[in-house]
Amino acid sequence: MSPKISVCLATYNPRQDYLAKTLEGARKQTLPHDMWEFLLIDNNSQPPLEGTISLSGLPQGRIVVEKEPGLSHARRRAFQEAKGDLVVNLDDDAILDPDYLETARKLADTHPFLGVMGPQIRPIFEEPPQWPVEDYYGASRIVDEDTWSNDREHIPSTPWGVGSVDRTTVADAYVKKISEDSRWGQLGRTAEKLLSCEDIEIAMTACDLGLGKGVMRELRLTHLIPARRMTEDFLCRNAYGNGYSFTIHNWLRFGRLPPKPSLLGRINRSYRLFRMSRRSRKQESARGKGIQEAIDFIRSKKPSKQRFI
Repeated sequence: MSPKISVCLATYNPRQDYLAKTLEGARKQTLPHDMWEFLLIDNNSQPPLEGTISLSGLPQGRIVVEKEPGLSHARRRAFQEAKGDLVVNLDDDAILDPDYLETARKLADTHPFLGVMGPQIRPIFEEPPQWPVEDYYGASRIVDEDTWSNDREHIPSTPWGVGSVDRTTVADAYVKKISEDSRWGQLGRTAEKLLSCEDIEIAMTACDLGLGKGVMRELRLTHLIPARRMTEDFLCRNAYGNGYSFTIHNWLRFGRLPPKPSLLGRINRSYRLFRMSRRSRKQESARGKGIQEAIDFIRSKKPSKQRFI
């Protein structure tokens, strides 16, 4: 029997017009209502979302409040609450194509060896972009063919968080990981920090279970990019968070740190920075700062089960 689906929308103080479009995209799904449910995970928004938005037209629609801040905890709570065999992770700035859930269900049937699947992502920018689309981190992902792997570190087959489809075996294993070591719950963005890597860890967890991960051409969604995320300052904050998060994740997952650069390495980096545009140089410097601050923390704290942000 084909799996049922839980669509789990994680949000914190959402932009109302974007949230309305996300909910409308969910309402337009072609999958029959008896095959899926809808959960909105309110990550302690102020004021609370309960009573302020309508989930009418969404099957078994309900709001769940998760007070522990951060996307990792919102995902964890979604996994705990979901009743489906598959969980679709939805963000409050993403619009699913009408056949998204039908396609996810079909792909889960035809690719039983995949534990996590991710979509193509088309961006819609609130303002005309000043720079190439690929410079806006996470805004767009276009693939010509399905790509999957059980190599934990194979980036092209690693789904991003938005729209990812997780089997409950993977979701349960991720919840267990966080419950046994709270440090994993500190990855993922919060209101204060643009951290990441919770999606990478979920995908790697699928590989731990002997399953694969993939990015699928038939899964498609639209990503709404607000003007505030198109600024140089935001891109630098994102670069810092990525550098910090990837360094912490690699330490927690593999016990490794970036090697200390040699004199020649430092000279080469300085040369590369010199040849970059001013904006690219600022972003790369921010990423480097994030990496170094993560290394400094790890070396000083020898991370135990404590908060590292």
